[in-house]
Amino acid sequence: MTHLELDRRLELCVEPDPKRYEAENTTAADREAIRNSIFELEPNIFYWCETVYQSAYSIDVLFERVEELVGDGRPFCYLIDLTRAKKPDARTRTALKKMFSPSELRFSAIFTNANVLLNIAARFVLRSAAQESKFEVFRSYDQAFLRVRDELQRAAA
Repeated sequence: MTHLELDRRLELCVEPDPKRYEAENTTAADREAIRNSIFELEPNIFYWCETVYQSAYSIDVLFERVEELVGDGRPFCYLIDLTRAKKPDARTRTALKKMFSPSELRFSAIFTNANVLLNIAARFVLRSAAQESKFEVFRSYDQAFLRVRDELQRAAA
């Protein structure tokens, strides 16, 4: 996928009304934007564009989408875009563990566009949420993308 194609795809996950999503305040358009926040960038590479304000509910919606994408049990990696995400609360951090639970998950590469504070926060949250999963935090999309490709090639070898 080219950068232009990626930009077009990311337009689908722009939240109409960014807020901390809960079942009672989420419209159909909100739910669709959340679902569109995870998609298959390349075979076995799932791009996860985190919502601005995460919640346990938005994590549940994302996890449903991951289960659909993984359906056949194939190994995969996350390429996680935290460039617009705010720090999750304690309840959401607990819910995030679900996203890192699939046995098919091989690696997660997180990028923040060189936001030093977000890099530190991401490492803190992921140490708790990802527990057994391998992950690394990067400053740029390109660095993260190359690392994910390397991990998939190693897994296939």
